[in-house]
This record gives sequence, C-alpha cells and structure tokens, in this order.
Amino acid sequence: MDAERVYFFRHALLRDAAYQLQLPGARARLHGLALAAIEGIFGGRPPTPPPLEAPGPLTPATHPSDPWAEELAGHARFALSPAAGPGVSPDLVDVEKTYVRRAAEQGERHFRLPAARVLWERYAELSSGVEKAESLRRAGGVAQQAGLLRIAEPLFESALALVAESGNGRIHGAVLVSVAALDREMGRIDQAELRLQRAIALHRDRADRRNEGIALGGLGNLFRETARQEQAEPLLLESLAILREFHDRRLEGITLSNLATLTADTGREALAGSMFLEAAAIHRECGNRRSEAVVLGNLAVLFGRTQRTAEAERAYLRALELNRDIGDRRLEGVTLGNYAGLLAFTGRAGQAEEFLRQAIDIHRDVGNRRFEGVHQLELAGLKLRQGRVEEARADWAPGAAILREVRALPDLERQKASARATCERLGIEFPEADEL
Repeated sequence: MDAERVYFFRHALLRDAAYQLQLPGARARLHGLALAAIEGIFGGRPPTPPPLEAPGPLTPATHPSDPWAEELAGHARFALSPAAGPGVSPDLVDVEKTYVRRAAEQGERHFRLPAARVLWERYAELSSGVEKAESLRRAGGVAQQAGLLRIAEPLFESALALVAESGNGRIHGAVLVSVAALDREMGRIDQAELRLQRAIALHRDRADRRNEGIALGGLGNLFRETARQEQAEPLLLESLAILREFHDRRLEGITLSNLATLTADTGREALAGSMFLEAAAIHRECGNRRSEAVVLGNLAVLFGRTQRTAEAERAYLRALELNRDIGDRRLEGVTLGNYAGLLAFTGRAGQAEEFLRQAIDIHRDVGNRRFEGVHQLELAGLKLRQGRVEEARADWAPGAAILREVRALPDLERQKASARATCERLGIEFPEADEL
C-alpha cells in the first residue's frame, strides 16, 4: 500500500466526515465486519465470563484481544442497529457485555480509572438485578480509588438500593462494605460502623468466611482511625488470618498495611517497619500500585518519626509519583500534606506551606474531611512556629472542628501536643478550648 493511502485518515476530522457520509445501515454492517475481522486476528471471541455476582475473587484468564476490548465493545454496540437489516445477530448485546466487562477489568488492573468507571457504568446499563448492582458497586469503587468521592457516592447508593431487596446476602454485604468505606472517608463514622456490622452479620449468616474477613478488616480499620486500638487489633488480625486462608494476596497486603499502621501508632516501630516492607512486597507482586503507594506513604511517616529523613523523602517522592501516575487525587493530597511535615522539619518551611495549601485544596475538592482537618492543623502549627500567631489561630479552629466532627481524636491530640510545646517555647498560653 502506498504512503498516500496509508495516511489518508491521519486527521480525525477527515476520518469522522467520511464515517458520517455512510448510511446508518452501511455503518452498522461495517462495524460488524470490523468486529469479525479483529476477532479473527486475535484468535476468536473470548469465552463468556462467569456471572459478575459469582462467589469468590474473579480473576478471568487473559485473552489476546484484551487490549482491544473497549474498541470491540464499541463495534458490537454499533453493529446492533435496526438500520443494519435482518442479518444482524441479536447476541451482539451479549458480545458487547463481554467486551465491556473485559475492558473495565483491564482498566482496573492497569489503573485507567476514569475509563474503567465509564465502562462499569455502561455494563450496568446492559445488566439488571444483582449484576447491575455489582457493576455499579465496581464503578463506585473505581471512582473512590481515584479520589472522586462525590461521584462514587450516588453509584454506591444506587447499588445499595438495587441489592437491598434481592436476597443476595453476599453482594449486599459487599456493597455495604464499599459504602461504609466511603462513609468513613467522608466523616460519617456512626453510619460506617453500622453498615460494617450489618455486612459482618450477613456474611456470617451465609458462612461466607472470605467476605466476613473483608468486612472485619474494614471495621478494624475504622476502629483504628477512631482511637479504639484495643478493639481494632484483634479484628485486623482475624481478617488477616482469614484472607491468608483463602490465599487472597491483594487483600492480605492491604490488611497487613493497616495492621502495620496500628502497630506504629502503638509504639512498635521496628515491627511496623518490617510489616510495611512485607506489605509493599505483596503489592508489587500483585501489581497493586495504588496500595503500594499507600504503604510507601505510611513507611515515609514512620521513617520521619525515627529520624531517617533521607529514606523518608525517597519514600514520599516515590509515593507521589505513583499517586500521580494512577490518577489518585485523594492519595496525592494525603502524601503531599504528610511530606510537608518532613520539609518543615528539614528547614524548608516555604515549600512545606505551599504543599500543605495544595493538599488542603485537594482534600476539599475530593471530600476527604479527616485529612483536611489534619493538614489544616499542620498549617496552623507551621505558622505558629514562625511566630505568625494570629494566622495560626485562624487556621486552628476550623481544623480542630473537622477532626472532632469525624472523631479523629488521636490526630487532634497529636496536633494539640505539638502546638502546646510550641506555645510553651514562645511563652504563649494554650487554652484547653482548642484555640491558640
């Protein structure tokens, strides 16, 4: 083929104009031909996957056509047109579903989060009942991973409404765990706890140990964040044992990381460090880059506490690189704000203030109330150490109010202890009413 023909459609507008000149029936038939041709190149159509609501973790075998699954789904969709005439197979709806699902799962695995969310929402449009609920839950989960909590919320609520009367306790429990995680991030602690307790009961009624383990881990993490460490640790340990029993490496790594954070918070830094390193290795093994970024951020905090500043900075920078690569705004905000603490400690106060401001803006944008409060108080503390007392007072009150609202009392107490020490050094009284 000569170069002129090869590059005939190199401009999108020219290509689109040529496409629109085709009659609807001809376009539909061309899509059908394209679908068949691409499938022929890549070894035929992949097998129909098991139902989305099937028990156990779904790890479908890869297929050579997977990188083109989204394109193949589009060809199937547009080939199924009334204008195509009587020769079009009605099973193209199922073909589209197969490729949409494979493309959505591909998007999740490779952290193409915006595309994965749209694909799961499309899968929900093609589904009904429990399968629709589960696809909406998956869409919400992808949005939550990307830090888009306000987009995730209606998706989760729609899934919950669909599944509540279905009688499918496994999916109902899974949706409750997902919604509870969102509630926790948005500061609705009591609601999150009730939903997790309900999920645990649903899974126990069905003797569904794996999903019970997931829900126990969620409740343990909630207790950890709300200063109930004595209740949190046995739940996290039980969750970890169950997930290891089922060889669920991905969730094992996540739970181990949460347990490591609790271990660090209770003064066992050496043990926490080894647990974080083990969790990071599991995440790399599973290709779970988001959770690897979480662990690196937590490890950086631990390194900072133990005066290993060079190691802490390397861990923060790698975590930020991963956050931005996968498009996780929420985690980027958390990491930026925590990194600011290290910058301030090492004499880079101007950069620390800028990073804290960026972090707070991200927290407000994605609805991460807990870290908005934490980093608001970090900013107040930074200004206080510079003698900017009135500015510090203006930042302190709203930050403290947020942490009381979301019951992040350990975070509030840590910030108060630091502020008191600064006030004593400067000769300023620190009233118990949480005002500087």
